[in-house]
Amino acid sequence: MCKIAEWVVFGLLAVCSVTDWKKKTIPYVFLLALGITVVAFAFLCDSISVRMRVGGAVMGVLFLFISKISREAIGYGDSFLILILGIHMGSFAALGVLFVAALLAAVASLFLLWKCRWKRQATLPFVPFLAISYLGAILL
Repeated sequence: MCKIAEWVVFGLLAVCSVTDWKKKTIPYVFLLALGITVVAFAFLCDSISVRMRVGGAVMGVLFLFISKISREAIGYGDSFLILILGIHMGSFAALGVLFVAALLAAVASLFLLWKCRWKRQATLPFVPFLAISYLGAILL
């Protein structure tokens, strides 16, 4: 059952990635669906302690606060996804996914700045990197 939950969450993340890439926004309907899915599977899969899930939620709330004070340098949608992944995976696993996603985004940004001559003001959606990093986490 827990393996199914991981793949359902990945599928929803993939959908969020496509919309984030195309429209630079994540519809609240997708965030709500992902949140409900994660909470429902949290009750069915008790492999992660409540303490770890709360730690992951605190990490997500911290990112929401950063979104607020940075005037959405990190978008609210990204922060809500980090919150949801924190609840789903627990604090340490979500932190690992977040680190790898940030590393992938940095490499992609450097490549686009160097090879494609993107301007420094250009933005790159973060959710696709979260999805790729999450996929790596569930495959390992």
